Amino acid sequence: PRRAGDRAAVEAGLLPGLLPFGRGIDEAGAQSLGWGELPERGLDAKQMIEAAASGELKALVVGGVDVRDFDEPAAVRDALDEVPFLVSLEVRASEITDRADVVLPVAPAVEKNGTYINWEGRLRPFGQARSATSLTDRDVLVRLAEEFDADLGITTLSDLYTEVNPLMEWDGDPQDFTPASAQAPAVAGQGQVVLTSHKPMIDAGRLQDGAPWLAGSARRPVLLASAATLAAAGITPGADATLETERGTITLPAAIADLPDSVAWVPECSTGSVIHENLGGVGTVATLRATQEVAR
Repeated sequence: PRRAGDRAAVEAGLLPGLLPFGRGIDEAGAQSLGWGELPERGLDAKQMIEAAASGELKALVVGGVDVRDFDEPAAVRDALDEVPFLVSLEVRASEITDRADVVLPVAPAVEKNGTYINWEGRLRPFGQARSATSLTDRDVLVRLAEEFDADLGITTLSDLYTEVNPLMEWDGDPQDFTPASAQAPAVAGQGQVVLTSHKPMIDAGRLQDGAPWLAGSARRPVLLASAATLAAAGITPGADATLETERGTITLPAAIADLPDSVAWVPECSTGSVIHENLGGVGTVATLRATQEVAR
């Protein structure tokens, strides 16, 4: 995780799903928090995409999603094209809004108030900085639910705080932890590497849309690997290197880093390096080679 919001999600038990089972809260725990009966767990994002693609799901409400963050961006686009009715909650135009049947603009951070939780677990409330009458994403979801005679119980921001705040101090007995078996690590063959990646703080993310000066301050994308890995591929540090899979290629200047042999790191979503589009997810086995100049 690279953002305080991720820390807040973990603290609230929002991994791996949208309900606090990640922290082990059972029905008794929910009762102690005054939540009443817990609803059934819904579909996760992958299951929603699969259901939309198969025709099982008839409508989707999407908010603040970048298709490039999914392991299979092409499959997500196909699913969004197939779903009969698509609603987009956004603050700027995107691939989702291009496909949406209805686009509902929501307030960006400067046009609403709220609270962040930082890495230390401290609450950091913020006020509305710009005068506006835009609806927040919470307001929009509440009104959509009301159209289907459903009450989310968060009509006001104070309603949301009333529900969430007890979780911050909850000290009930957690459920038994069931460990998950780790997948076998990918093995790179001759001339191959295992792909690893993460997102730099400033990359090609959509928050840089329309902000070329901020985007221009991002670090230069490079391919990082151990000295032995680059030497085995005949790549000189500073020269261009190419990673290639069945999905496509990424070419970046190579540099030496303290990484295990047969492992290569590239930015997840930076200019010239969008791995899910062009290579695959982390753990993908890719061919590493020196970039060949094409004679013209």
